[in-house]
Amino acid sequence: MLTNNNEVSLRRLKGKKRIEHLFRIGDVLHSKHLLLRYLYFDEGDSFQLGVSVAKRSFNRAHDRNRIKRQIREALWANKNLLRVSGLGMFVFKGRVQVKTDVLISECEELINHLNKITKDNA
Repeated sequence: MLTNNNEVSLRRLKGKKRIEHLFRIGDVLHSKHLLLRYLYFDEGDSFQLGVSVAKRSFNRAHDRNRIKRQIREALWANKNLLRVSGLGMFVFKGRVQVKTDVLISECEELINHLNKITKDNA
């Protein structure tokens, strides 16, 4: 169930059980710098999202936090494209920092691909 204007609300993915469930049975989409692990539902009007950056790729916390902020900004820039409800986790898989514009375009690409997949399966 989507809201009146066909938008899905973004919420923070919380809870160890939900995250483990997502990683256990969720599907994966890739782009150059991002990996999207997702699990969609037929009903609901929210998409719960998490953002992760590996500690082994970026040892310093301020570097990881900066990349997470960039990914969240990219998600908010593309939130109007999201048409599916469920769970998702964006994982940064690069080893060097990238510009926010690159992440915005990759998030847009992944969200469009996710919408296409879920529309085909519905």
